[in-house]
Amino acid sequence: MLDHVSITVSDIASAEPFYDAIMEVLGIVKVGRREDWLGYGERARPAYPDRVYLSIRKGAKPEDAFGRHWCFKAKCRSRVDAFWDAGIASGGRDDGPPGLRKLSRFLLRGIPWGIPTATGSRRSATTPSDQ
Repeated sequence: MLDHVSITVSDIASAEPFYDAIMEVLGIVKVGRREDWLGYGERARPAYPDRVYLSIRKGAKPEDAFGRHWCFKAKCRSRVDAFWDAGIASGGRDDGPPGLRKLSRFLLRGIPWGIPTATGSRRSATTPSDQ
């Protein structure tokens, strides 16, 4: 659905250990770094349309975004737990432990809590099924 996403942070040096940790747990490679930018994943190309790329860009402190939520895919529930552990160990705040959440009357998925950031947006991980 998405080709690439850019997230703005006001302090790259503080954001870098956090994103390095959670991306490593998910098996997503860091592809670059500058003073104003971090890059993870792989750019989509005609031969590789399923690739996804994430950039973290330095900018003014984002406005409060209490409804903003970024959810990354994990291959299994143990990776969701590891994502949470890595996020908390590298500066994330605990907004409740990982676990199954009921999203509708018909569907349960492995969506954890969220790791809130200073701007109020959240980072979480999900599995495609109850693996």
